[in-house]
Amino acid sequence: MGFLDSITSSIKDKAEDVTDSIKDSITDKAEDISEYVDDKVDSIANIDGIKHAGSQVYKTSRETSTLCHTTISKANEVVAFGLEMKDTLDGLSADGTLQADKFEIIKDLVDGDRIREATALAGELGDLALQCVDKSQDMMEAIE
Repeated sequence: MGFLDSITSSIKDKAEDVTDSIKDSITDKAEDISEYVDDKVDSIANIDGIKHAGSQVYKTSRETSTLCHTTISKANEVVAFGLEMKDTLDGLSADGTLQADKFEIIKDLVDGDRIREATALAGELGDLALQCVDKSQDMMEAIE
């Protein structure tokens, strides 16, 4: 092996060392970048999940709020009817005895449209309460 062959061989060895070093460095950096991107993708997926859950909870809470306002309104109607009925019954007996002509008023209270309306309202209150429970469960599931 001559001098020129020795230098060529040495340059080849150095070039291979530099190439291997650059290749290792690029591979290490590529792996680091890949891990970083994977971590960010996982974070973005978590943020999207949280954002979706928050949106669902907000929507459901607005629906629940509307149901609660409706329930309060209907409950106030039932209470008003009860007070009206109480006032009517209180006025039937001035001296503590019930007069025969007052039975017609009692019959109207019990059989009339107002009692049917009050009974229907009470039924609606039960349905609204169940809907409120369902909406609350929807919110809890969205949070989970």
